[in-house]
Amino acid sequence: MKLFKYVIIFIFIVVFLIPYFSFSATYRVVSYNTLNFNFSSMPSSGHDLERILAFRDILDSIDADIVVVQEMINSASATFFRDSVLNNTTSGEYSMAPFIAHPSDTNSALYYKSDVTYIGYNYYYDPDNSPRYMMEYTLSVEGQEFKVYSLHLKASTGSDNETRRRLDAELLRRTVLNELPQNYHFFLCGDFNIYSSSDSAYQEFLADQSLTPSGENNNGQSQDFVGTIWTPISIPHYITQSTRTSDLGDGGATGGLDDRFDLILCSYALTNSTTLEYIPSSYTVYGNDGNHYNKAITDSPVYDPLGIADATDLLNASDHLPVYVEFENVPAVDDYFLY
Repeated sequence: MKLFKYVIIFIFIVVFLIPYFSFSATYRVVSYNTLNFNFSSMPSSGHDLERILAFRDILDSIDADIVVVQEMINSASATFFRDSVLNNTTSGEYSMAPFIAHPSDTNSALYYKSDVTYIGYNYYYDPDNSPRYMMEYTLSVEGQEFKVYSLHLKASTGSDNETRRRLDAELLRRTVLNELPQNYHFFLCGDFNIYSSSDSAYQEFLADQSLTPSGENNNGQSQDFVGTIWTPISIPHYITQSTRTSDLGDGGATGGLDDRFDLILCSYALTNSTTLEYIPSSYTVYGNDGNHYNKAITDSPVYDPLGIADATDLLNASDHLPVYVEFENVPAVDDYFLY
């Protein structure tokens, strides 16, 4: 009789509980500033060739389901990046969302694997202020819709530049993100060009606007998994720019790793949802071990999990480091019970 009871318990666990804890797929989103990527054919030699080979190695290693990039020069370069970088190992592995070219500056591009469904795009832009388009891509996984935004806000220090970043943040937050349905899932990715958490654009994205006199709703509030109060020196593991301390001739910055320009912010729905959920502790600046503040990524001590070859790839590819997060689709418990 006791044996029979144990058999029943075992069957219950196998049929009902193991599927619940084992079959949620994991997805990875990476954001990468590709440093004025301007190639339509394979370079024959030199630093240009080193950059292409480096991007291949880096993105093969990260193996993201969604790749969103900034500083893509034109459509031909975006197509070349898809075909000769992302699909170099496996032909057709990544598709590309429609490419929208800015008339006078660099662009974003988005790529996705077959487990991701592309739905549509939009872009936002104030011609009197925005240096580049703020791109919106609507996607879905397993029938769950979400949006990925790619930003490249105004660069440089100074009150005028910070004001321009803030105005773009206000445009996106108050007229786009706050108008999303309640509990909608989104990722804000890109090169924010902010110097600390006190930057007014950063504060705009994170603010609780349900308390404002103007009566804004709070659907567009974002969260930062690194923390809400920081300066670069206080978070060395999350610095993203610059990978170099010397000029490689490609226009990249040379100040060493001392700025957190590249971020992924997420909607609150990604931590209080019964569907798409951010995976705790998955926020990663690829290649940053926290020991290279104000140094080149290749300086001693070399990051052990990567090694000097991979560190050299990161140095050659771009003056920015890629950032990624992971999320999963967590089906409701009821999905596992039969009626």
